[in-house]
Amino acid sequence: MKFVSSKSNPVFKFLKSLKEPKARKEHQSFLLEGFSFVQELLQQRDKQVLFLVLEKERLKRLEPLLTLAKQAKIPIIVLDAALFKEVAVSETPQGVLAVVKIPTHKNFSEVLETSPACVVVMEEIQDPSNVGAIIRTASAVGASCVFYTKGTADPFSPKAVRASAGAVLNLPVIKIENLLNLTPTLKEKGFKLVATVVKGGEDLFTFSFPKKTVLLLGNEAKGLSAEGMVASDYKLTIPIIGKVESLNVAVAAGIVLYQWLIQRFYIVKT
Repeated sequence: MKFVSSKSNPVFKFLKSLKEPKARKEHQSFLLEGFSFVQELLQQRDKQVLFLVLEKERLKRLEPLLTLAKQAKIPIIVLDAALFKEVAVSETPQGVLAVVKIPTHKNFSEVLETSPACVVVMEEIQDPSNVGAIIRTASAVGASCVFYTKGTADPFSPKAVRASAGAVLNLPVIKIENLLNLTPTLKEKGFKLVATVVKGGEDLFTFSFPKKTVLLLGNEAKGLSAEGMVASDYKLTIPIIGKVESLNVAVAAGIVLYQWLIQRFYIVKT
């Protein structure tokens, strides 16, 4: 167990640096915050946790995590309250963080072999809270994986990880350069690309999802790129009755993904 009480300590500097994308990329690790999330990960003992970080003043209440970390031989770092607050993401931290290894995955061609056959692609979605929420919903419905293009907010940023409720560790989340790099492989494996559009698409609630579905989600302001629109096999629109022009992209993703789930696991089997 290592106690840290100075801002000049290299360990503190390392932990704080993980709030920035450059450091996350360099060290291939990110911060996971919250008692339940960290506890669940420690119980899995799959070597994803590199360090357990605790607030000194809360050590007694965090004894269960200390025990788990010691059993798994995970290094424990204890920070003074003021230092912990600088590293923590939330405004009311629980006194526990984990430094977690960013998962690595085989090439996306192999990932696409998994079942059920629903894949989500995020194209230049810039709000990390939206990114995290979409990943959380994709995990909830049992999607195979989530791809994200260059220009999309980092799924392993503190805000995205928090919004995902730790779901970034539950399914493959893979970066691609752009849709053009992925489309040939998807088509080759029999996937149909379904684009979400504000107007002019097929009504979501009368649409029959393909056996292998790829849901394309575009930028909050601009929507999908021209390449994404051209590549799509179907275009879907969520009906809007009230006086709003569009839905938040994470909300739209949730509606579409659960409609896919209903068709696959409820309607088909009855």
